[in-house]
Amino acid sequence: IQKYLDQYPERPMVKLTTGQVVKTEWDGKWWITRVLQVDASLVRLVFDADKRTEWIYRGSTRLGPLFTEMEQQKLRRQQAAAEKEAGGAFTRRQTMPTKKKNAPYIEYKRD
Repeated sequence: IQKYLDQYPERPMVKLTTGQVVKTEWDGKWWITRVLQVDASLVRLVFDADKRTEWIYRGSTRLGPLFTEMEQQKLRRQQAAAEKEAGGAFTRRQTMPTKKKNAPYIEYKRD
């Protein structure tokens, strides 16, 4: 909650459109889901494995793209802290992979 309040009013949300495929966490495992409907800050997904549906907040780290982005941010912070501790030694930064066409992505909302 504190992290959300620190970032407020800007919050990360996964930009999704009907029909897109997105990995979603459920019960400690990652599942393939498809977007059925997007309604403001919620998305209705159908899990391919068992055809059940669920509404999920688009800012949830249960959605693969946001989980990945948060993990990458955490890694970058750790690397920056390690560089600072090592006296600013240069380390090579990995390039980000190119975005897939029609893939979900993270947007930062202020509304």
